[in-house]
Amino acid sequence: MTILDIEDILYTGSKEDIEKVLKQYKVSYSFSEKNKSLEVKSLEINQISRGYNSKDIPNCVKYLGNNYSY
Repeated sequence: MTILDIEDILYTGSKEDIEKVLKQYKVSYSFSEKNKSLEVKSLEINQISRGYNSKDIPNCVKYLGNNYSY
């Protein structure tokens, strides 16, 4: 799984799928309401993704809040 696959699950996945990927890939994320940006870090695959001006609020934010740390 790539960081883009993880990001896709964080945006569109069910709560169960999101919780599974957060634990399995040791993921932390941070969402900024101001500029609609999401930063995703995975310790398991050692990658970071940063996205800006998102049109949608990710499902991970809806279910778990603006910040999650592994």
